[in-house]
Amino acid sequence: VPDGLPPLLKAYRMQDKARGVGFDWEKKEDVWDKVKEELGEYQDSQDKILECKYQNALLLIDAKDYSAAKSALEELKGYNSDIETKIQLCDYSIAKNYLEKGKYDKAQELFTELKDYGDSADMVKECSYRNALSLIEGKKYEEAIEILSKIKKYSDSSEKINEAKYLY
Repeated sequence: VPDGLPPLLKAYRMQDKARGVGFDWEKKEDVWDKVKEELGEYQDSQDKILECKYQNALLLIDAKDYSAAKSALEELKGYNSDIETKIQLCDYSIAKNYLEKGKYDKAQELFTELKDYGDSADMVKECSYRNALSLIEGKKYEEAIEILSKIKKYSDSSEKINEAKYLY
């Protein structure tokens, strides 16, 4: 609609254009039906956005980018019932990575937070055990003995205590 038109003529032209794309109603109730239709389309698009974000988070898990996946999933809390389980999976995988890299304290902290998820309780002991073994290698026998004493029944902890005492 050209800017130079008189206001009334401009309004008529705008109404013609709106009518041409489906914005023309006989009754005011028809207007509310159109508003509801548009809101439904908006809600559908919001649902699609959430589903895309969720699928992206799953792809990040598949790519083993657990930190990014966890962040993406945390934004979606409440979206569906398995979000929390997927976040725990990410935390578990991050903890396993810390364990494999020798970052025993960080791994143990995450496994402890996970409580009953999978074998997290056993992994807490594994972190302590590996930490103690690295302390023995570093000739920090007293610290190793203290840690192993807390998990005497785990693996060969009792033997490792005796070994550390002998080397000390």
